[in-house]
Amino acid sequence: IRENRVEKYPAEEAAREHIYNIGKTIDDLKSFEDIKIIDNFEKDFISSEFIKNYPLLDGILAEHYNDFDFITDILDRLKNVLLKYSQKYSMRIRKIFPDKDKKMLKKLNYMPKCPWDMVSKNCFYKDDGTFIFFDQEWEGDFLPAEFLIYRSVINSYELVKKIDVDLLLKKLGIFEFKDFFSEIDGNLRKEIIDENILKAEQSSVKGIDNLINDNLSLLEDLKNKNDYIKNLEQYAENLKNDNEKKQQYILNLENMLRQKEGV
Repeated sequence: IRENRVEKYPAEEAAREHIYNIGKTIDDLKSFEDIKIIDNFEKDFISSEFIKNYPLLDGILAEHYNDFDFITDILDRLKNVLLKYSQKYSMRIRKIFPDKDKKMLKKLNYMPKCPWDMVSKNCFYKDDGTFIFFDQEWEGDFLPAEFLIYRSVINSYELVKKIDVDLLLKKLGIFEFKDFFSEIDGNLRKEIIDENILKAEQSSVKGIDNLINDNLSLLEDLKNKNDYIKNLEQYAENLKNDNEKKQQYILNLENMLRQKEGV
């Protein structure tokens, strides 16, 4: 990470091919007119603009966890962008997913080169509705555009911790594809990660997620306690002010009585 750039280099010679594949994915995404890609392929490494002024989309979604209309509006706008680069069901799709229900497959839209890292945690979001993506490493052939919306939800870790995911998927109109999308997600991960590494990673990720969630829960609990303490302090301050007013009122009454007795 440099002052204004983020650069990704292959750690070893065997990783160089992956850097080239990332470069190809970036080139494909540059043709998308409705989004911005900040990654660039620089001969043998990936260079990205260091973004400082815009929040990540998954953070925005988590912040509005109790407003499904807000979340749905943003993700529907992202889906509409993806649909411009998608195709309807064809026999090619049937060959890719031969064991899946044809009626279900016909309801979806398929991206010939699907950048399946194009999800909320890899996206900065501007107030004007611009999606700014980064860290786009992988592509899959003829995957559903709606699958990326599903991934944008389940990979928003802060969001899914706070909501009923199924209710949001229903709101987005993709709940019926949940099992199908989960299977695709698992298969893609198996394709890119060695089975033994996958098991270790899943265990590690689960442990890390649990640690993060536990700490986030503690932080949230601490915040609630701090808010409660502030409320108690405010209540005590109000009682103090009220007592001072009552004391002043009593003094005023005593002064009035003295004046009458003096008369």
